[in-house]
Amino acid sequence: LTTRLTVGEMTMTEERPSTAVSMPGEDESVWKVHEKGDVPAEFELSPDELAKLERLLPPPSSASMPPVDAYVFHCNRYCVVPNSVVLKQVAEAQEQGTFPVEFDFNQNYIGAIGILPILEICDVNPQFKCLRVRHQRFTDKTVETICDIFNDHAGITSVDLSKNPLGVKSARALLKLISSNPNVTEVVLDETFVSDEWQEKVQKALAHNIARQAKVG
Repeated sequence: LTTRLTVGEMTMTEERPSTAVSMPGEDESVWKVHEKGDVPAEFELSPDELAKLERLLPPPSSASMPPVDAYVFHCNRYCVVPNSVVLKQVAEAQEQGTFPVEFDFNQNYIGAIGILPILEICDVNPQFKCLRVRHQRFTDKTVETICDIFNDHAGITSVDLSKNPLGVKSARALLKLISSNPNVTEVVLDETFVSDEWQEKVQKALAHNIARQAKVG
């Protein structure tokens, strides 16, 4: 698929590679037939698929770009087509001299590679607070990247990762995020493969942050 996109003075023409990760169908029973804590083998990624999900360290100059230009720039780096909904949302906020406080992809499939340019622009905009990414076919690798980016983010408070094939690696990464960033007070892991034991650990850590926020408030 060849896409040509013009935003302001920036024009991008690119060949979009196949970025789909091999996943089972949309059968709801897939969430019920495996023991909690065990991510089924069909969700495991090959080395090539994992390589596509690696974060590319951004050049320092990208931090000073206007958000729309930065989003298109990072899409070009990751070889993905900019999402029209994201472009519109970012452009509208930019016109007001600000940045979106929330990205809600619960009804808009963005995918494990498509989220990377979005995370890059969130990283340098402390106004951002909430990421909702249910049913995006995210694996532990993507969650580890999300946690790495938001580890010291000044604004992030909430992440909804429900209905993604996540296991103990995601839970560990999220615990580290919650411990490192006291602003994080909500993490939703409904219909994942994270065990009840690890869900309890995550909720306990969140409760600690909520208590800290209450004292500050």
